[in-house]
Amino acid sequence: GWLYAWRGAVKLSLDRPAEGEADLSLAARVAPDFSWAWGWRGRLRWQTGRPAEAEADLTEALRLDPRTTWLWTWRAELRAGQGRGEEALADAEAARALAPEAAEAWHSRGESLRALKRFAEAKESYDRALFFDPRHRYAHIGRGLAKGELGDVQGQIDDFRKVAQLAPDLFRKTVEALAGLDGAQDMEEFVRAIMTPDPEPPKGGLKEMAATGDIPS
Repeated sequence: GWLYAWRGAVKLSLDRPAEGEADLSLAARVAPDFSWAWGWRGRLRWQTGRPAEAEADLTEALRLDPRTTWLWTWRAELRAGQGRGEEALADAEAARALAPEAAEAWHSRGESLRALKRFAEAKESYDRALFFDPRHRYAHIGRGLAKGELGDVQGQIDDFRKVAQLAPDLFRKTVEALAGLDGAQDMEEFVRAIMTPDPEPPKGGLKEMAATGDIPS
């Protein structure tokens, strides 16, 4: 079963989700006690917009193997994305208890607290995630969003600049979702704006900067 599971995980990483799901489903049938097959299939179903099926798979994986940190963090982040902050936080705390120095555990805690609108605590959790992994691009995104809610606009922009340096494609997708920008030219201008130091950031932060077209050169 583990061979099918690994092949499915590789296909997921290659953006071949249908083939990946077929392999992971086969792995779960051949070796139903192999938690990773359930966990990876849950991840795949989450990424392809099927959260209920994803949560069922992750829950089964955790029933089989409650001591694997990333299973807790994945379910925490799925639940946080649905606005189920308290459930997400319980999962994140389970992950943190297992691996107190794991960046992913702290990141999932930040996501959970941000879902609960506890932005100062969320920022502290993202800080810890970045202490353990300074290149954790998702923690920079989360911290940037938390800073924006706390009124730290320059800090928000600084975090998004870091994401632009670490993962330009992820940065573009994030800003598109945040600001609702359309068109490659507008996005290129926005990327350049984030990469250019701005001593006086707009009061409304990234979203207002993009929406009003008040982009520094």
